[in-house]
Amino acid sequence: MSSSPNYTAPVARNTEPKQELSQLTFNHPKNYVGVPLAVTADADTGYLINNRLVSMCGRARDGAEALGLIDCDANLTSIGRKFVSNCTETHSAKELLTLFASLKGSSERFIDAIPEPCATATTVAVSNYNRTQEIIDLLEKTGPITLPQLLDFALQHDYTIGDEFIRESSDIDTTNPQHHQLTHPENYSGQAVYQFKTLLYHSGILTERGSDTTALVPQQDLWELEPPFKPTQRLGGEL
Repeated sequence: MSSSPNYTAPVARNTEPKQELSQLTFNHPKNYVGVPLAVTADADTGYLINNRLVSMCGRARDGAEALGLIDCDANLTSIGRKFVSNCTETHSAKELLTLFASLKGSSERFIDAIPEPCATATTVAVSNYNRTQEIIDLLEKTGPITLPQLLDFALQHDYTIGDEFIRESSDIDTTNPQHHQLTHPENYSGQAVYQFKTLLYHSGILTERGSDTTALVPQQDLWELEPPFKPTQRLGGEL
């Protein structure tokens, strides 16, 4: 009888997790929050990530590490253990991973497709990410705004995330951004305006999903917090 193949390949990793948007290469939270569930499930972690979440295991782990759910050795952090504990109150880790797998290609909002308390745990996990915290803080100050307004405010008030919204080949002068530059979709990073925004939508933080830069109309791209994150109704909590 042949043994099952081992799908866990070694991944070169830094000891200090990065906190940039470059670590979040997927637009769906299942590919990150599923990692701690795969770590704790009674099966090969790499196999579960590859077969239940996404084929690019290293990128999924990078994102889970950026969210503070695992450490650089792919072990659960205290946040990750609390996340798993919350999620598995009503369903096992394997059951949740099977559900996540069934959502591949689905347009349904992630937090609407998964059971509580896993939905709330996902929202809290993503909302505690440092770049998400910047977006929440910014939108608490401004209220609903368009993408050009968001980038202009971020640059003018020295939000770290401002620079990450700009494509490397952009002609935007970050010290004195001009309105006409902020309305050109080719000046924006797809990772920020599509992947990251869609991640925040699926996690229950923003009201609208992101747009690929080929379809992006910056002046019509609205950034608005869901009611629980607005200043008068802020969702508090820790994993």
